[in-house]
Amino acid sequence: MFWLPNHLIETFAGSGFAHSGGNNLGRYLREYGPDDPDWALEVITLALQAYDESTSQAMLSREGENFVRLVLQLYTDPTAYEELRERAMDVFDHLMKRHAYEADRVLAEWDDR
Repeated sequence: MFWLPNHLIETFAGSGFAHSGGNNLGRYLREYGPDDPDWALEVITLALQAYDESTSQAMLSREGENFVRLVLQLYTDPTAYEELRERAMDVFDHLMKRHAYEADRVLAEWDDR
């Protein structure tokens, strides 16, 4: 993957078109999101706000799983500060509403560790 300007990713995430591309946004954020956790959480929030009910559940599932994994990674990062952790949990709560199955599955994997 290659790096893209933040404003381009933000616009793409908020447009609703991100969800028609499968999990490309989720994969991109998993790779580059840890470099700027606040930005990554903002992009996930924009994407969640832009969900369209017509988007196929299969596409949302793949993307949702990547979002869940990234948010948990950001939350558990040893360098994460308290405000970031609180924000990550807020985003996780929103993900649970839209991606409950994916969140439960990822959390079950974490419990098995």
